[in-house]
Amino acid sequence: MLFRSETRIREELKEIGVQPGVLRGKIKKEHERILEELTIAFPEAAWINVELRGVVVLVTMVGKTPPPAKEEGPLDIIAAKEGLVSEVIVLEGTPLVKPGDMVSRGDLLILGEKVLPRREGGFISQPVRAEGIVKARVWYEKKVEEPLAVWQPVRNQRETVVYSLRWRDRVFPFYRRGRVSGKILWERHTKKICRGRNQMNLVELIKDIYSEVSWVKVRVSPEEALARARKEAVKEISSLLPETAVIKNRQEEWKAGGEFLLYRLVVETLEDIAQPAVSTGENREGQGENQNREAVPEGGDGDAAGI
Repeated sequence: MLFRSETRIREELKEIGVQPGVLRGKIKKEHERILEELTIAFPEAAWINVELRGVVVLVTMVGKTPPPAKEEGPLDIIAAKEGLVSEVIVLEGTPLVKPGDMVSRGDLLILGEKVLPRREGGFISQPVRAEGIVKARVWYEKKVEEPLAVWQPVRNQRETVVYSLRWRDRVFPFYRRGRVSGKILWERHTKKICRGRNQMNLVELIKDIYSEVSWVKVRVSPEEALARARKEAVKEISSLLPETAVIKNRQEEWKAGGEFLLYRLVVETLEDIAQPAVSTGENREGQGENQNREAVPEGGDGDAAGI
């Protein structure tokens, strides 16, 4: 992390006696004092390290991470994805779904309000930060088309070999053998022969091989195509599953015909789809009485009135 500027760091180091010409032994002897002075000069640093590397003094600083801002205001719980609700646990707020309900992504699950009785009768709704767990059965589907024939390059005997040296950002070819034309396959092999003190002084030996190739159509067995399709589908669906998801069922089907094998994988999971969302008027539309409105118990007398 850069604290304001490197110029300021250099100035502070100079102030405490670390500058070109200072003996290594002196810096080692006063290492603790240098750290203490830098800590005072950079209060925004959570960690500071001073290290001698050859004739270079390396100063490393890590900034403090500010605490996250505390969220305020009411929250609703909405559906993070489509699913069939199987369990609802409300810790705060008013549930709007029950087991057996099918919900879509973005549907309101727990309203950021709770109903409280009034001393003089009736009820009043109060905004709250909704909290709870809504477990649902979620289905993931992936379809894959895997070819039953692929074109593969077959290497011919004719090839060109080129040797080069790379130094810094420049490449110097020094030997070439053979000549090729048409479609080619390129391979590169490298070997470091001089590492140097830094990356800019790296020297590499490079061997490039250019081979003439012919493209041949190769048949793929249905078993091999199925294995590839299954691997791709599993990888894709696995990347979508949350860590807490529990796989309840898995179904697959495939059909080989023509030039392709068609594969379909469906995975059923049980997972918590509750997702916090800032309460807005749009969230509350069609979800019962408006905020800060009284409600009369079923079978009671009198009219509801706004407060």
